Amino acid sequence: MLLDNIMENKKKLKPNPDLKLMDQVRQVLRYHHYAYRTEQTYCEWILKYINFHKCEKHPRDMGNKEIESFLSHLATDKVEKVRKIYEQDLAHDKREYRLW
Repeated sequence: MLLDNIMENKKKLKPNPDLKLMDQVRQVLRYHHYAYRTEQTYCEWILKYINFHKCEKHPRDMGNKEIESFLSHLATDKVEKVRKIYEQDLAHDKREYRLW
C-alpha cells in the first residue's frame, strides 16, 4: 500500500514530442537513471522490433498482434539456431570419431 502511494506521487516524465522516437526513449531512460548499457540494450531491442515489422507502422500504432508475432519469431528463430548448432556439432563429432 505504501509503495503504491509512493509510485503514484512519483513525477512522470513526458518526453519531448519534438524528438525522434529513439531520442524520446533515451530521454526517459536517462530520467530514470538507467545504466548506459541498459539504455543501449533497450534501444537495440526496440530497433529489432521496428526492423522486424519493416517500419510498416510507427511503434505507437502497433498492438498485441505485432508483439505476439515478434515474440513468436524470436522463439522459433532461437529454436532453429539451436537445432542447426546441434546438427553441426553432431556432424563434427561423427567426423572426429571416424578419424580415430
